[in-house]
Amino acid sequence: MRGWRLETPDREEVSSVLNTASNTAVADIQELPPMVQTLHWVAPQSYLGDRVSSYGGFLTYQSKSFGIPSEGMTLIDRQPDVGNWRHGGTNRPVSRQEFMMVLAGLVGLRIRALYFTQSQRLSLGEVGLEEATDSGTGGPANTVEVCSCPPEYTGDSCEKCAPGFYREASGLYLGNCVPCECNGLADECEDGTGRCLVRTLMNS
Repeated sequence: MRGWRLETPDREEVSSVLNTASNTAVADIQELPPMVQTLHWVAPQSYLGDRVSSYGGFLTYQSKSFGIPSEGMTLIDRQPDVGNWRHGGTNRPVSRQEFMMVLAGLVGLRIRALYFTQSQRLSLGEVGLEEATDSGTGGPANTVEVCSCPPEYTGDSCEKCAPGFYREASGLYLGNCVPCECNGLADECEDGTGRCLVRTLMNS
């Protein structure tokens, strides 16, 4: 649970600590203004990046609110957190292709933290994000594909550019992978721009 932090909708961090005994992130929110009705736990970098192998898996966690019910704790929103993924602006269902594009370069993961008014303390623990691996001990990951990719692509779902190629900023889905033009001076180039990434060798 190291690295998880609590944030307001304005991306302001709320102080939290790691309880090493229970391995949970804990935040005291008694001093927050009553109008604060939304808080999220924000995942550290270790949960982000290429998460295509998590497609069809489960994100599990244990989120708790602590307070005194007699002081007026009421449920803020009765809408369930589970269900189909939808676009935030349009509420349109997310297609498989769109979801895979997100998982190919996951840049953020936020878990709802605040469920009750008059909460005094919040905690988050037991966060798990399933992924398919060759050495996994669970059931078959039938929703995760392993593709035979064209030469310019790599990855289980061909979601990455192979060495010597870079991703154009335009094109279908994440963009096409096209050859680097580095005249033999580099074997890598920057996605979106094609700028050659030259490694400088130093004498030892």
